[in-house]
Amino acid sequence: MYEILLYYWYDLSLKSPHGLQFSLFPRYSDNTTTHFTASITAASVATLLTQPVDVMKTRMMNAPPGTYSGK
Repeated sequence: MYEILLYYWYDLSLKSPHGLQFSLFPRYSDNTTTHFTASITAASVATLLTQPVDVMKTRMMNAPPGTYSGK
């Protein structure tokens, strides 16, 4: 199965004029707006996933000793 996938990618690279530079979303071009949108989206998702854990860590570190026992 792995060899079939490798051959498929190799075959695509031979057929494509630019190698394996193809897009899964062809309506998006490679320009500044696309990169800006991708970076804002990535930063927003990362913040939404990590911010709650960071708040809990900060509260535990600033709490008086004995507040959180770890049990």
